[in-house]
Amino acid sequence: MAGARTELHTPRLLLQAPEPAQATEVAAFYARNSAHFAPWSPPQPPDANDRERALQALVDGRRAFAAGSACRWWLVLPQAPDRIVGSVHLSQIARGPFQSATLGYALDADCQGRGLMHEALAAVLAEAFSPRLNLHRVQAAILPANTRSLAVARRLKMRDEGLARDYLYIAGAWRDHRIFALTNPGFVAPADWAVVRKGQSVAAVNVDVNRVEVEQVREHRAMLAAQLELRVGVVVEGARLPGLGAVAAVALLAELALVALGAVVVLLVAADALARRLLVVLVLVAGVALRGDVLAQQREARLVVVELALFLPVALGVAGAALLAQAALVLVVAFMAGVAV
Repeated sequence: MAGARTELHTPRLLLQAPEPAQATEVAAFYARNSAHFAPWSPPQPPDANDRERALQALVDGRRAFAAGSACRWWLVLPQAPDRIVGSVHLSQIARGPFQSATLGYALDADCQGRGLMHEALAAVLAEAFSPRLNLHRVQAAILPANTRSLAVARRLKMRDEGLARDYLYIAGAWRDHRIFALTNPGFVAPADWAVVRKGQSVAAVNVDVNRVEVEQVREHRAMLAAQLELRVGVVVEGARLPGLGAVAAVALLAELALVALGAVVVLLVAADALARRLLVVLVLVAGVALRGDVLAQQREARLVVVELALFLPVALGVAGAALLAQAALVLVVAFMAGVAV
């Protein structure tokens, strides 16, 4: 997967990834907006507005951008490219089953009320949901008193998912935040993920998996039948030769017994597959009732199935022994037929 673009363009803004050369302007941006940001920001160290601290933050930000763990863009106006007027930050980028990031943003006090932050956020969200980043979810935490930020989130059609109590320590106290989120309708799941299609239940996905296993059982049965037909033909040809009738009869009976044993093993494997699917469904039902986390419960159910299916190694051992015996018998019959000819 390609990384995010280091430059984003909107009709009125240029968004740039961190570069050490921005240190002076980044420090100046925070210095002139310190009072403006104070009601909405966590506690800052005494040297928060120093150039040296800004330089180190830019170096760290550039490294994180390249690694894909966080993406910050600094906002400038094309007519004043040396003056930073804001930033947008995708932090805590998580992959695996989460595929999510936290959205943060800040805008110069002199640039408010012009729709610039909405413009910048729309560009960043488009980048976050593009094939380059392919995030599934972006969320933002906003103080209820920050009416401008709330308005921007709602204008972007972000969902208000409720109030998080005592979410961040800001301005001398733990503050509640409203959680807003947006999900990516075009998210592309990794190839090894089981995906429930729109309108399809988790049970339907299990049915699809069962169908594949049934087809595998049928293919195995067809292979056994073809092998039996071939071997009976060899035995019959051997029975036509003097002195080999008894041997042929014994070989045929032994072969039929081995094929029957192979059929029993196939039935055991099929029964095991059915039992595993039934157990998954039962655990899923229990999990939905308790927590509602269907995919997590499905993974836990599969772990339980692995622990419970103790008889499967025994069945596989029997199948292995049967295959070895079948191979030996084929060699004996083929040898006798070859000698007789």
